[in-house]
Amino acid sequence: MRVVKYLFFIWILCLLTAVTSCNTDKSGLRRLGTKEREVVLRHGTQNFDKKRWTKADREPRGKMVASLLQSRRFVGEKNTDVFRLLGERTCYIGYEDQPCYELILGDKWYFLVFSVNHSNAPGTITGIDLYPKD
Repeated sequence: MRVVKYLFFIWILCLLTAVTSCNTDKSGLRRLGTKEREVVLRHGTQNFDKKRWTKADREPRGKMVASLLQSRRFVGEKNTDVFRLLGERTCYIGYEDQPCYELILGDKWYFLVFSVNHSNAPGTITGIDLYPKD
């Protein structure tokens, strides 16, 4: 009986380790919802390149967005850091200081939006969302 309890305890520890290791991924991609993350990963076929991104239109940006979001955390960074990396916004949702970029993923048009804190830590990125354009 003691061996069974011991093995059960080891199994629980392994399970907890697996769950907590999954939650340590703080990349920007992890911040998206499950459906949005699947869309980004399905169409993300190119590595992010700052020069290409800043000159590209919606479709090439869509192909680079998975790599971009996997490579950086973004949440906790300043909106000025996002603008420095990605250039001027290409869409407007809510606020002038909120980074927003148009993308095409597959055959659909999306907005990649970086939510910005406007109260106790102004300019700090608080979230990342992907919205389909209506």
